[in-house]
Amino acid sequence: MIVTTANCPSCGGPITFKVGSSIAVICEFCGSVVARTDRDLRNLGKVADLVDTQSPLRVGLEGRFDGQPFVLTGRVQIAHQAGGVWDEWYASFPNGAWGWLAESQGRFHMTFFRQSPNPAAIPLPNVLGPGVRVALPGDQTPWVVGETGVGRIVSGQGEIPYAPQPGLTYAYADLSGPGGAFATLDYRQPPPVVFAGREVTLKEMGISAVVDEFDAERKEVKVAKLACPHCAGPLELRAPDASLRVTCPNCNALLDVNHGNLSYLRTLEQGRQQRFPNGSVAVIDGVEMTLIGFMVRGCQVEGEWFYWEEYLLYSPAIGFRWVVNGEGGWFFVEPISPGDVQVGAMFVRFQGKRFHHKETVQAVVNYVRGEFYWRVQVGEPAQTSDYVSGSETLSQEISENEVNWSFGRRIDPTMLERAFAARPGPGRVELPPPRVYVPPKPLPSMCTALGIWLLLSVLAYAVGVGIAMTAERRQVIQQTAA
Repeated sequence: MIVTTANCPSCGGPITFKVGSSIAVICEFCGSVVARTDRDLRNLGKVADLVDTQSPLRVGLEGRFDGQPFVLTGRVQIAHQAGGVWDEWYASFPNGAWGWLAESQGRFHMTFFRQSPNPAAIPLPNVLGPGVRVALPGDQTPWVVGETGVGRIVSGQGEIPYAPQPGLTYAYADLSGPGGAFATLDYRQPPPVVFAGREVTLKEMGISAVVDEFDAERKEVKVAKLACPHCAGPLELRAPDASLRVTCPNCNALLDVNHGNLSYLRTLEQGRQQRFPNGSVAVIDGVEMTLIGFMVRGCQVEGEWFYWEEYLLYSPAIGFRWVVNGEGGWFFVEPISPGDVQVGAMFVRFQGKRFHHKETVQAVVNYVRGEFYWRVQVGEPAQTSDYVSGSETLSQEISENEVNWSFGRRIDPTMLERAFAARPGPGRVELPPPRVYVPPKPLPSMCTALGIWLLLSVLAYAVGVGIAMTAERRQVIQQTAA
């Protein structure tokens, strides 16, 4: 390893390039992005302080990917257009290759720069939309657009394989393929760049010891104690660096969260009851999760509204999950990759199993309480399509810029009650692996009802014709009119 040391052109502090192929380093003294050229060092500007995203990763961490060792040399934090930030870590491999390890909401994707045989054929953002299937140059299998959006570089640390410009705003599209395949289209400059790879886990990359250490340090979800800007009453944030909305438990005000800074939006209605209070703890698939948010959503079927409850769970180690009280009982909610779902006209396939279409409705947020990882609003709509296979369900939800799929299985409500009633310690109940729900719509849609009526009418007509044709022909009465 050839180590190059120099002085920051902004503050004069020492900076070090440990990787020969790195392009920039972020000064740990003044936060300047220092890029090296063939002739000198260049100051690209200063980044903001790092946001504590409760990441289990850190600069200097070593791991393995597909049998090849790597070391994390740095990261950049990128602000999402809907609020919040995600971490983009950079993995240096011995052969000079670089991996981009994206971390968001407890999920990790390792991707690598891919040279396109025809950059001009890469689709532009204006033709992409959530759920759209697109082909990339050189690929046989189409990709599914999971999300389109705009990111802004806000912070970072360590060594970077390119020269990040603080404040730069750029468009991107995240694509999903079968088997956890993942790709990002980066539109920072023409032509767009493709980064392709797949979803990974920390244990898969051989850093389970770090995960265990992280879990031990984060045994309890970090709580920030704040005051409501509307009523000055006390409130707690259980996911302070991941939440974008929170309601005050004292005055029921809906508050915007900006890195721990609260601002008043509106006062919501009171009176909704929830089975499990926010702050309750349960163990799901061996992971301790804290209930941080409660939501009621509904849909309108043939002029009548029907509602269901959604409970948001959070763990720094795996991100967010849901427990839902719907039409068929209680369900666990767990996200799945859109690329792993094969979509047909009336059914979809997932893990080799066929799920038949149940219905498609417009789900609307009716009530919220607690914390949420997006800027939720009462009245917020989303199109949901639900599919069923026995007791298992799939649900697709499409919003303006994103499509999400989830897979689910019903859970015993008695076990759920015991799990949430138990506190950390001996005798605590562990729930089975998390599953997902399909939103409840107890009545068939108008089209479904009309179809059933027509089918019954046709059957009745056929039966009548059959009886008429097969009945015995005999004279019942004969009369002669005078």
